[in-house]
Amino acid sequence: MWISKKPHFGQAVRVKRGFYDHYGIYADDKTVIHFSALDDDGLLHPEKVKVIVTDFNTFLKGDSYEVLEYDETNKPIRNEMEIVSYALSMVGTGGYNLFTNNCEHFVNDCLYGKKTSSQIDSIKMLFGGK
Repeated sequence: MWISKKPHFGQAVRVKRGFYDHYGIYADDKTVIHFSALDDDGLLHPEKVKVIVTDFNTFLKGDSYEVLEYDETNKPIRNEMEIVSYALSMVGTGGYNLFTNNCEHFVNDCLYGKKTSSQIDSIKMLFGGK
């Protein structure tokens, strides 16, 4: 469940960007690991997108955010330290693809070991895909 509250070490954070959400892994106010270009989220310039570290305010860009609360139905396979360590180990990695390797895929890989995106799944369902 996504809720509005201050994030804690190792939690997934998503930012509302209008027609899409941008995702990252929060370590502290100076460290959010996310799959993005330095100057924007990278939707228009996928070749510039890499896993990067920014401070929380840069990640937010003035937009509202929510934090993923875990329960038994969405409990990560990694603990908080492993989530942040894994995310940091990916810094500098590229290969962005909106449909198969985006910021939500990255966060879910950090948490669950699977690259999935509910945003992309929703788009596929609109067009009759699975």
